[in-house]
Amino acid sequence: MTALDEDVDLSKIADASFADVADYNKTATYAKNGYCGPFPPKEDPAHKYTFTIYALASYAVNIKDLEDEANTEGVISALDSSSLASGSITCYYPAKPGSGGTTPGAAEEPSLALVIDDTGSMSEEIEAVKDSLKKSIEEIRAKDLIFPWTAVYTFKDDVTLRITTNDPDKIIAEVDTFTASGGGDTPEASNAALIEAGKKLIDYTSDRKAKVFFATDATSRPEGPTSYDVAEIYNSKGIEFHGVWTGPWADSGTRTLSASGGDRSTGLKSGTLGDADGVVLFDSLAKAVGGSSFTKVRMETEEGRTKFREILTGLVTKVAAEETKDKKPGGSGSDGSSGGGCNAGIPSLALLLAAAAIFMKKSSRK
Repeated sequence: MTALDEDVDLSKIADASFADVADYNKTATYAKNGYCGPFPPKEDPAHKYTFTIYALASYAVNIKDLEDEANTEGVISALDSSSLASGSITCYYPAKPGSGGTTPGAAEEPSLALVIDDTGSMSEEIEAVKDSLKKSIEEIRAKDLIFPWTAVYTFKDDVTLRITTNDPDKIIAEVDTFTASGGGDTPEASNAALIEAGKKLIDYTSDRKAKVFFATDATSRPEGPTSYDVAEIYNSKGIEFHGVWTGPWADSGTRTLSASGGDRSTGLKSGTLGDADGVVLFDSLAKAVGGSSFTKVRMETEEGRTKFREILTGLVTKVAAEETKDKKPGGSGSDGSSGGGCNAGIPSLALLLAAAAIFMKKSSRK
């Protein structure tokens, strides 16, 4: 065959080389011979797909010679060795209607939330957030990881959702507008911000959990929600809380909470925790939520600023790595077995554009 006509009946041209594909597709949820388009699970954010087309120097590449090495890397290596040229295109395919096509919209449920105090005393922290996110994005792109859907909140006496996106450039553009201004030293709407983030984050039931990065130098308002309320939501949805305290604290850090709030030794109880020392408050919250952490840093020192950046950069890249593991071929859901439908429209366009790129570039070759 040198071409395939539109709407060709694949069953009439299938030979032995198509047998395994046909057998596989009969076991999948789409029992169909031939190529089937993106098939992400219904509950997932948009999946990232990269399509590559190769112009080969020989009639065929003998994949059988690869024997046990006939995995993705082996096949690509064999194609590369026989390729005159190649072209790729990357797109996102959402399982949810209206979530934005190749530019997924903010309707997706994020797996990461950044909750940042932006009062006037947080200038060092705001700059560290900007630097850390830029470094994270560089690492994610260098490792070809998928940037996670991210919600960014700031808070003073009230809470502001700044952006929800999986576009790293939009994240940077928004965070670059942050300024530390206004507000008093204490207290702030910390617990309210954490609750808003928790409600928005995706509810993971697998080992992969949504995560919150939280930074403040002040305790939470006593008239607002309690940390018990925060812990209840986070534990019910499997969310990790990673708090960074940048305000002053006593070296001992042993101040206890009110009788209604419990203390560090007894864990987190219901009651008004907002009037307690912030170190004890957020340390108690971290201890009450599985997989969480609480770190004290001194932003007036180079060591403290470096630690702050390491925590945020490490968390963002970790979420990206987990996202990529689930979304790329070989991860859960990549075979379409739990997906929501078969749609070849986007990949067909991708292949067409990739082919056009090759032949425009290599028009003298046949």
